[in-house]
Amino acid sequence: MLATTACLGPVSGGDSGSGGDVTLQFVGGQPDGYYDKAIAAFEQANPGIKVKYVSNPASQLSQVLQARLGGKDSSIDAFTADEPKIPSMVDRGFLLPLDDLKDEADKQASPEAVQATTFDSKLYALPLWTSTMLLYYNKDLLKKAGIADPAMATDKRLNWEQLTADAKKAQAAGAQYGFAFEQPGRYYQLEPLIVSAGGGTGLSGDKNLTPAIQDQGWKKALTFYQGLFSQGITPKGIQYTQLPALFANGKIAYFLANTPSVATFKKNADLKFGVAPSPTFAGGKPATPTDSWALAVSPYSKHQAEAKKFISFLTLNDEGAVLSGQDIARIPANNHAYAAWAKLIDSAGPELAGTSQLIADELSQTAVKRPSSVGYTDFEAVVNKMIDNIGNGANVDSALADGQAQLVNTLGRFGK
Repeated sequence: MLATTACLGPVSGGDSGSGGDVTLQFVGGQPDGYYDKAIAAFEQANPGIKVKYVSNPASQLSQVLQARLGGKDSSIDAFTADEPKIPSMVDRGFLLPLDDLKDEADKQASPEAVQATTFDSKLYALPLWTSTMLLYYNKDLLKKAGIADPAMATDKRLNWEQLTADAKKAQAAGAQYGFAFEQPGRYYQLEPLIVSAGGGTGLSGDKNLTPAIQDQGWKKALTFYQGLFSQGITPKGIQYTQLPALFANGKIAYFLANTPSVATFKKNADLKFGVAPSPTFAGGKPATPTDSWALAVSPYSKHQAEAKKFISFLTLNDEGAVLSGQDIARIPANNHAYAAWAKLIDSAGPELAGTSQLIADELSQTAVKRPSSVGYTDFEAVVNKMIDNIGNGANVDSALADGQAQLVNTLGRFGK
């Protein structure tokens, strides 16, 4: 923990700068420079307030925030918060309530986005981005196998059974892999399969603190998931960060991924790809993942008013929200910024025309949120490890039983 905290460098960003200016420290998981335009616009509109952005790898951000906010570090003023972990962060006292901004948030963002940052009827963060998963496919590999391109219409989405058969055909015709998940082993990507198979979210009961991962939907979805690996359809033992490049280089026929992967695809001019809706099980309910990062204020900040002004600019102000979603990778939660982003992605290439409408349809019709619970962070850690073990060949029934028992023990402490 000391090592991850040390990578932040000096922690004096929350102090006043020269000439009486307030300098806010903004901690996030995007690369250095990502927010430069938005920060510059905010500083121009708010003389006397400066913002210092401190970048961390997204995979380490939660640990860094827990270490610093857990120590009541007053130098952090604003930070990016993972939306499904907001209840857990509230329980730990890491978030300043933002109810005075709720009316404006309701006007500027979708009800679903505001709900994702609300817990116990209180607003604790402002939605910055949202997300979904799309099925990308390699046109050349499908053509070589004699497979028709999947339709973009949501009422004509592929089912998993047909996709598996087509993936095998593509492999027989020369594809190295028939299909891959962008985020294998992660509940974010697997929850929609479970719901489509008729399962629950995995948490139920009072305050979503009762684990329930042994229903038939969980068994069906995770048995199917394991089969993709055991049959060699899906790559095994490859870091998830390398999978977008594997698709971009023509090694995967079908790839279920989020929008940030598009930037990697576009780097290969020889790649001919298309976009289709996420698959569903035959006879099952279509389901897609959602939620993303939001912006929050530390309750230990010495500059809370200025920090609230800053995160409002990046999320609720039209100019700031557009600048905070400046590429095709991240889907803005702000309605005005989404309209600008839609033009950006639809014009990024002929293969992406109509993508914004497909995403809008999925967000409004099939999006499934992760369960709202103070125990979600612990739940996710247990379930992710379990899913990973199943992908590596663990017996599904035994893994689910062990996971259920571990969750009962882990989540039981929240009821005490």
